[in-house]
Amino acid sequence: MFLTKEEEKVLNGEYGIPRQEALKFLIKYGEALGAERLVSVQSVHTAMAVPEQFAKMIRGNYPLLNQVLLCSKRQIELGQLEVFTTTHVCNIEPYYYEYFGVSEEVMQANREIRAHYTKKGIIFTSTCTPYLVGNIPVRGNHIAWMESSAVVYANSVIGALGNIEGIESTLAAAITGKIPYAGFHIPENRKAKVIFHLDIILEKQSDFDALGYFIGEELENMGMSLDVPIITGFKQGQATQDNLKGMGAAMATSGAVQLYHIDQVTPEARSGLENIVEDLGKTEKIVVKMEDIKRTYDILSTATDPKVDLVILGCPHFSLNQLKEVALLLEGKRIRDDVILWIFLPAGLKELALARGFGKMIEKAGGMLMMDTCPALMQFKPENVKIVASNSAKQIHYFSAEFPEIRTWFGSVRDCINAAISGKWGGN
Repeated sequence: MFLTKEEEKVLNGEYGIPRQEALKFLIKYGEALGAERLVSVQSVHTAMAVPEQFAKMIRGNYPLLNQVLLCSKRQIELGQLEVFTTTHVCNIEPYYYEYFGVSEEVMQANREIRAHYTKKGIIFTSTCTPYLVGNIPVRGNHIAWMESSAVVYANSVIGALGNIEGIESTLAAAITGKIPYAGFHIPENRKAKVIFHLDIILEKQSDFDALGYFIGEELENMGMSLDVPIITGFKQGQATQDNLKGMGAAMATSGAVQLYHIDQVTPEARSGLENIVEDLGKTEKIVVKMEDIKRTYDILSTATDPKVDLVILGCPHFSLNQLKEVALLLEGKRIRDDVILWIFLPAGLKELALARGFGKMIEKAGGMLMMDTCPALMQFKPENVKIVASNSAKQIHYFSAEFPEIRTWFGSVRDCINAAISGKWGGN
């Protein structure tokens, strides 16, 4: 791998042990990827989710934790980070942790870990949607982000350049400001290889989740799960943040998609198909029909009993606009006593929602606003829950995998809130 003179100094230890060890890791990682050089990153999204046993063991021994996270033989005391860095969701909800079976001892250990790394420059957003709370790269920025739904959004909607990374590579990038120049950092690799043409009109946000899930599955079945699709026939006015957030998350869930384009909509596809499709004359074209979307709804809705025990919203984390929609649907109403409503969102948006009244409307109706985590990481469900409803294809996919005995209903936010109020599913 080619190193600049500055990178050689880092490798020789002239800028300290943490940067030296982090760069050693990135060089090994880059060689495994076939990268010929490193590239500077402008944004990092990492994770500091510490399992229960490890949290108890660390209790202040942060060089040991750094050694594990950087795959190093040396215990490392971090200095200040080089790049603006936020964090992915963790496995603990800070206010409802006892409800989820987490002890005060483990919660205190995690508080201490947060306090330590905050001093190093990490901003604990604890969200899968960093672009909702301030980590917003611009088009052309190279990024080192975890979390599939965040990366596909940044790549596709924002036009940033990055791959789905892990804890080790993102922390190393935060320390050094570098990441291997491979995958979707390279412009040539961002060309579309298959066209999905919409012969339908999508209406609800859940329709976009269903579309994303269908596209991901189709690519998986074609053996093209890592390739780039482009969508044509998309209505301009439907390219909202919430629709694209859910669609990309579903696409990444069923097909490992890291980047998609929408003709005339997303940044790299605004100048026409010929400039973004790898070989327009030989590119396969799939027409998406209403029966494809309906079949996806059927796949995600495994329940037959209309009774609903648990409603889960916020995968990826909810936006302010989605919270407003829920608050207005719940205004003057009450969630049934035998139904649980969980809504997951970033901490910053929870504070804002409470301050502006939306959050209080939801809590007054009996909803629970959860921050910093998600059911996939908590791996928890309340007792006696047999049927779950959600507006998220990704949520249903993972929840069903964790709890195969659970049956599910998939539909719009309105469908889900109506179910929380009535106790029965009435969506279509």
